[in-house]
Amino acid sequence: MGFIINIVIGIVVLFAGYKLNKALISLCGFIFGYQLLGTIVNNMSLADGVVIALSIVVGIIFAILAYKLYLFGIFIAIFLAVFSICEITIAASSFKLIVSVVLGIIAGVLGMKFTKPIFIIVTALSGGFLVVDSILQLLDFNSWIVSLILGIVISIIGMKIQFNTNKS
Repeated sequence: MGFIINIVIGIVVLFAGYKLNKALISLCGFIFGYQLLGTIVNNMSLADGVVIALSIVVGIIFAILAYKLYLFGIFIAIFLAVFSICEITIAASSFKLIVSVVLGIIAGVLGMKFTKPIFIIVTALSGGFLVVDSILQLLDFNSWIVSLILGIVISIIGMKIQFNTNKS
């Protein structure tokens, strides 16, 4: 069931990412805040329920900040998308985390300057790779190169559709 949900979400983000930018920005703000606090308090001796509750509160605060501070939200949304794409597509190495963070930061900064085209490109890539990765997992087919090639092809189709439907 999780694969189907991921495929549906991926298709929506692939083809309508820019139209949903405020919702996606808020969602990414929540995820960022939730993960950030979870990572910070992970080594503290707090009960799991307390950690989850605090993470949700911080996630909501970051979601509101991301929505209200549009450029901050753009940075967070694009950073998370590029970071996730890197985590999916880069072969395992000791530099994978560093490369993912650096590319996420660069894309986030570029997204603040060139919001519409970068947001369209990143949402198409995120949606495309989520769809392909979910379908390949559902089919129990594990090939990094097939995932990369199909992800790029599907993402280009999503970019074309988004650029055509968001002209202005």
